[in-house]
Amino acid sequence: MRTVGSIIAVVAKLLCFVLDRALYLEKNDPQAAEAVLKRLRGTDDVGDELKLLRDEQEANEHVKHLSIKQVVRTCFIALKRFNKVPYVVNQRFL
Repeated sequence: MRTVGSIIAVVAKLLCFVLDRALYLEKNDPQAAEAVLKRLRGTDDVGDELKLLRDEQEANEHVKHLSIKQVVRTCFIALKRFNKVPYVVNQRFL
């Protein structure tokens, strides 16, 4: 039964059109994003939305991207701290 849902999801993904956000941020194609926005909204006044996308792209440029190694290390550190909680609680309250 799960296989049927997975197949439907894959087919739906293939049939979906590319959204303006993906065109602007991931593919770095503002002209195509503007064309998609105009088609979706049915108006030529999409300047405000394009400005929001441009601001989001500028904000994403300043975000520090983590490597897989850093993510795994952070998870292990958090897990170690979490594992100590029951021990500390037992010492303080019992």
